[in-house]
Amino acid sequence: MRSRAKNPSQFVRPQAGSRLEPKREVMSRVTRRDRAIELFNPDEAGFSDWVLTAEFMGADLPWPKNGNMRRGAAWQINDIKWGAKRRGNERSEILALRMEGWQTRAAFDQFIAPKIRKAMDEVRVCNISMLPVPQQDREIDHRFGNKEHPDYVELYERENQKFDDFQLLHRIQNGQKRQMCKTCVADESRPPHPTLGYAEGDASIPERFPCNGCFLAEPERFRGLN
Repeated sequence: MRSRAKNPSQFVRPQAGSRLEPKREVMSRVTRRDRAIELFNPDEAGFSDWVLTAEFMGADLPWPKNGNMRRGAAWQINDIKWGAKRRGNERSEILALRMEGWQTRAAFDQFIAPKIRKAMDEVRVCNISMLPVPQQDREIDHRFGNKEHPDYVELYERENQKFDDFQLLHRIQNGQKRQMCKTCVADESRPPHPTLGYAEGDASIPERFPCNGCFLAEPERFRGLN
């Protein structure tokens, strides 16, 4: 039989390489994370049974008609891995959630492997404008700008990096792209191509690989389209 949390503040996310330890007893407001722990009642490894969405409001966990799941995290609780049971496909209504362990994955790593930098030396043109880039204006860009999303955190871990997940951009265009990506994440609305829209999906942020089909991340998919 699994050993379960006795109260919402008993467990905190362990740091990499450390054991799970009790949180110090302090006087503080009850957070959504506290309420979620109390409702889902996970074991010491962070796993719980399924909980129906109909039960969320009774635990003071808001769940509007379109749900409250953003970038794979329920109620913006990012230190827990979440599983969702849906009515149909991955964009359909969520019927229940469960906790699937503590999220101990490292934060997004800006490091670019030397082998990728070397290979990028052979590229001469900006991948968005397709114009030559002067040496002093060359910048290697992480294509997928939603750097908070766990799919991309994992994709860009040092041992997982692949050449195709980067692109050469002109310094100015890279700065513009960086700001647009930050706005996208903050507003939860993907920017469309000025005339062609999206190669995949729409303005909404999908749960998995949310940058797929965006002209900033995959400009190749828009070439030759009218």
